[in-house]
Amino acid sequence: MDENQIYITDDTGVERAFKILLTYENDGSQYVLVEDPDNSDQAYLFRVGDEQSIEIVEDEEQLAIAEEIFSGAFGDEE
Repeated sequence: MDENQIYITDDTGVERAFKILLTYENDGSQYVLVEDPDNSDQAYLFRVGDEQSIEIVEDEEQLAIAEEIFSGAFGDEE
């Protein structure tokens, strides 16, 4: 298993490998920002829960925090 990837099974049972861009902890929860394997311009934010379960994060505040952390870690790449 590549430690720079996370494998996520979607609702249809298809497992896909996502490239991990960033992991961080906030307010006692662990988050992982991943790149869409089919579109490198698209990223998803997941919250890691108990027993390594994951849920997609759609909360605007949490997405803004992830963007700020990502920009601080990698800078604006234009």
